[in-house]
This record gives sequence, structure tokens and C-alpha cells, in this order.
Amino acid sequence: MDQIGFPPDNSTHAVIAANYRNLGPNAQVQDQALQSLMFLEENTAVTVLNRLIQLRLDAQDPAATLRMLTVFDPKQVSPIIKVVSDAVSTPGGGNPSAEPLEEIYREYYLSANADTFATFLHYMALRQDFPGALLILEGLVRANIPPTPDIFTALIHVYFSTGHNSAAFRTVLDICHVRPSEAFTSLLRQGLYDPVAYLPFVPTNIIPTPRMFNALLKG
Repeated sequence: MDQIGFPPDNSTHAVIAANYRNLGPNAQVQDQALQSLMFLEENTAVTVLNRLIQLRLDAQDPAATLRMLTVFDPKQVSPIIKVVSDAVSTPGGGNPSAEPLEEIYREYYLSANADTFATFLHYMALRQDFPGALLILEGLVRANIPPTPDIFTALIHVYFSTGHNSAAFRTVLDICHVRPSEAFTSLLRQGLYDPVAYLPFVPTNIIPTPRMFNALLKG
């Protein structure tokens, strides 16, 4: 862009960071995006920060993830900080070859959103950490952030990865308000659906999505 007379600005770095995951982590991309955060509109900045956090989680770098979390309001993300700190303190929980992170400058805190919490629920699914996932859900409720379909998609992954399969099936069937009786019969016969399975997080006013069913099929 520089060569043709259109130098990249803060929005350019934001777009690159928000869409860079499929290309893998890149320290220069991440550092430039972090430096541009405070010049972006807040919703855009939160989206970019969520993507940057995902890149660091993909790189198995919870220590850098903790530093990125300092940009969020600490009252909102304290449960997330707790579970990520536990990951850092676990032997083998970090990646010693991860790219170092430059200093993060901020003038104000950003507000985490549902995508922030969904990102870390997916992380708990990978770590097979059910108590950690429950702590994150409690934080979501305390922060008064309405749950989204992506929250429940991530929660389904948590259920399956931690052996709570019945809760995963009941969650999806409870979300589907109009359910054919054949679905109950078939799942009950296979021992996959328990109508009284304990749900630590009850879905209300959630619309089912293809990603939710994909998570159910993946198991």
C-alpha cells in the first residue's frame, strides 16, 4: 500500500488483525494492531482485541493473553484472568517459543463482549476444564452481558470435552422450542438425551444456529 501511495492506517491494521487467523500468528501484525486499538471505535477495537487474543491462544501463549486482557475492564474479565492465570502456572501450560509481545499502551479500558467470553469457553473446552468454564459463565452473568448463540456453541464443546454429553444434547433440544417427538425417542433410545440432565447454564431466548448443530454433530 505504501508503494502505491496509500499508507495503511489504524483501520487497515484492524482489518488485517481481525482476519489474520487463517494465515497464522505474525508478531508485526499483532503489534501494529495493538498500537492502533485506542484510535478505533470501541466495538471495532473489541473485535480486533478478541481476534488478537485468539491468535495468542492458538499459539499456546497464555502469558501474552493475560497481558492483552489488561486492556479490558478488570471487573468484567477477572474470572477469565483467573482461569488463564491457572493455565500459565500449570507445567507445560505455555509456549516458550511464542513471539514476544510489545508493551500495550491504553488510555481507557475496553468493555468485553459475548465474543470475548465465547473465545475463552472454547479455550476451556480445549483444556477440558469444566470448573474453569463455569467460572467464565458466572463472570458473563455478573457482567450483565446477554448470552449469544456463540456462547452456547462454545458451551456445547465444553460439555463434550468434559464428558457432560447429556447436558450438551439437552441444551440444544431446549433451545429448539418446536421439537419433533422422533428426536426425543431416538436420542432417548441411544442414551444420549436425558430430560432431567443438570444444566449449569439454562438457555433462554436463544435462536438455534448451524454452528450449534455442527458442534452437536462433532461431539
